[in-house]
Amino acid sequence: MIPQFYPPDNGIDVVAEFRAFIDQTERAGAEVLAELGEMQLHGDISEADDTATTVTDLFCRRRGVWHVFYTAAKRIPFNLIILHVCKIAGPTDFASCEAEAARRLRRTVR
Repeated sequence: MIPQFYPPDNGIDVVAEFRAFIDQTERAGAEVLAELGEMQLHGDISEADDTATTVTDLFCRRRGVWHVFYTAAKRIPFNLIILHVCKIAGPTDFASCEAEAARRLRRTVR
């Protein structure tokens, strides 16, 4: 089962963000997509993903400098949505990416 992606909105294209991740990392990008699909299938979020952000219902899967922010509705079926994918060079980059993912999360749950 493949997770959903945040819908295109005002120039935002999460599928393109994820493609950039895969293009630059190949295997790591494919592994993350498979892991998220498995999580969606079983309805289980890792503790590391859960504690990676300060925003309620926003999770983050990390692979090196790449961060995949997602949310998941904890109901059946378990609905996982990839909100933002970004390359992070430092702590200020993380805060900026987390803020963008949180903004998209707020738009998703309206």
